[in-house]
Amino acid sequence: MPRTVKFHRNIAIAILSYLIILVSGWQLIYVPSQQLQEVWLGNSHLLKNKSVEISRLTKEFGYTGFIHHFKNYLIRREPVYLDQAKTSMEATQAAITNLEMLFNEPQDLNEISSIKSTFALYQKDMQWLLNNLDLASTMPISELDDLLRVDDERAHIALLNLYDRNEALLREAEADSKHQFQILVLKLASWLIFLSIFYWTSVGFLLRYSARMKTYTNHLSAINDVSPSAMVMIDQRGRILGANLKFRKMFLVGSNAQLKKMTIEDFIPERFRHRHQHDRMDFLKSNRMSAMEDRDKEFFGRRLDGEEFPAEISVATIEDAGERKAIAIIQDRTREHFLTEQANTDFLTKAHNRKYAEEQLADELYRHHRYHNPLSVLLIDVDYFKKINDQFGHAAGDQVLITVVNLIEANLRQSDTLSRWGGDEFIVFLPNTGIKDANELGQKLVNLVEQHYRSSTFPVTLSIGITEAIDNQHPKDILNAADAALYVAKDNGRNQCSVVFEENT
Repeated sequence: MPRTVKFHRNIAIAILSYLIILVSGWQLIYVPSQQLQEVWLGNSHLLKNKSVEISRLTKEFGYTGFIHHFKNYLIRREPVYLDQAKTSMEATQAAITNLEMLFNEPQDLNEISSIKSTFALYQKDMQWLLNNLDLASTMPISELDDLLRVDDERAHIALLNLYDRNEALLREAEADSKHQFQILVLKLASWLIFLSIFYWTSVGFLLRYSARMKTYTNHLSAINDVSPSAMVMIDQRGRILGANLKFRKMFLVGSNAQLKKMTIEDFIPERFRHRHQHDRMDFLKSNRMSAMEDRDKEFFGRRLDGEEFPAEISVATIEDAGERKAIAIIQDRTREHFLTEQANTDFLTKAHNRKYAEEQLADELYRHHRYHNPLSVLLIDVDYFKKINDQFGHAAGDQVLITVVNLIEANLRQSDTLSRWGGDEFIVFLPNTGIKDANELGQKLVNLVEQHYRSSTFPVTLSIGITEAIDNQHPKDILNAADAALYVAKDNGRNQCSVVFEENT
């Protein structure tokens, strides 16, 4: 056989062998891995959505949601619980509807039907309550509870069964994926051994394929593994490379397609954007992880509807394909701020409460002692308030307190602090205000309240005790001085101000 023919034959065999390697590698490794990935992503997404909706239903319908608020209203008769029950009832209906779309097994649908039946009974009771609020408010608690009692044991068991079966499916899917992956690894090992002659040709492809898979896995894990918090990945120009569902919900982003057209600065309040852009660029030049404790002010996010909210953010930099990127984990602190504000607010008048007043007085005295700026205190009492309650009812008394607070607040500066001290007593701190100006304000408030109620069916007046802080004065001493001044105002006939001013000893 001529050398040329043999050479060409060997070339042809080499090319054919190489094609066989490519085809066999494609069939043995790449295609199954893609199928495994697609199946796993599809199953995990569905099962995850089921878990999310089951958890949502548990939260909105269970003893931390609708049932909790509904029972609280029956016991306490406070409108806030009824409003919360309405909101939770709507969320429960949405969760049940979503579960009906996600589950298709007869056994699961039966469980959902049990939950739906129990929820229908609660809806019926809720509708009766809304139609008969006046009657319900006069019924004894035990009688009302018996009338609106619902046996929710079946629904509770059904919800547990749904959760258990879905968790079992998750474990089964994970086990099956591990098994399939093991089979895939065995195929890969056999293929490499059998075709070792082409190892160096194949290794480049495998390394590139492995790198792509590793990058994809890193991105997927970084986005999905932190599901309780908002998670976002950005590049050096601030472009968003990926974000999890929590991020889209937190910032009201409709879709991933919309997200990819945006930068991280779109989710920062406009007044902070320039500073944030500068900080982001500096941070991406580093190789560190930070919770951004060095911020001199609290971090704020901005939803797409323009609403700003307090947040906590942690950021880490990563190296990906030679480019520096950043991953941020964001926690919405709106609820914590709301609870803090609620803990410092009087429920009836919406003024600050006594706890806040005591803390604020300590702060104001500290500033007074340090900077030697004047500080005056007004202790305000509504005259004969008990008579108003006894003669006209507590509702009228409550309205008097609310009106008095509104009149006082309308005449205070932003730096002044009004708090409900207790019952019908209020306290006002006036920083940078001497006793003369404080007395003028006190007299103005006395006149305003008297004039406001001059044409009312019952008179309302104020007695006000006024004092000014002195150096090294203890909070108890300044309160005693204001209280002494208040008693002088009462003893002198009420509807007036009185001043007690202690000189430094």
